[in-house]
Amino acid sequence: MQSSDDIPGETPAAPAALVAEILASLRKAEGTDVGLLDILEKRIVTMNSGDTAVADALKDIERLASKRGGSPGNGQADHD
Repeated sequence: MQSSDDIPGETPAAPAALVAEILASLRKAEGTDVGLLDILEKRIVTMNSGDTAVADALKDIERLASKRGGSPGNGQADHD
């Protein structure tokens, strides 16, 4: 990714815009775990993460892992 600092006449992207651009790029990348990315975006990769952001993210990740934990075909797993 080229920095706007390298482009004459361009102003640097605001932090929130840069984060949004990176997240959008990750969403398009093949092999990205979108469920995990959603959690990280909601809990960690934010300009205003709260005091409990890491603990909340951990709970969400554990929930996602539990949801995915069943074996394929038994009706319980969600392998996205």
